[in-house]
Amino acid sequence: MKDGLSLDLLKEAGREQSLYALEQIMMLYVLDKLLMSGDITRQEGALLFEVMSEHYYRFTGKPSELVLIRKMGVPSFMLVIAGTEFYFHKGVKVVLLGSRWEHLWKN
Repeated sequence: MKDGLSLDLLKEAGREQSLYALEQIMMLYVLDKLLMSGDITRQEGALLFEVMSEHYYRFTGKPSELVLIRKMGVPSFMLVIAGTEFYFHKGVKVVLLGSRWEHLWKN
């Protein structure tokens, strides 16, 4: 993880460990890719890790999408079942829409 940004976020959240489960490693990888690409801020990274940590188990084995929206600069992450239709109020910008985060695995 370049510059340790993802690990810094874990330290801030008090979640630094010596060993991580596969799901946590995947979450850190996604977090790192989004931070390094500039798609999300550190604050949004902390929100992302919180959402994924809390709800990832609900989506295990199911096709899902990670969605980041912003309205007036206020971010919100969602994990949704793939293929679900969702609509937003005018002025909401869809920043990230990834089916099982496939685009994050590509270099």
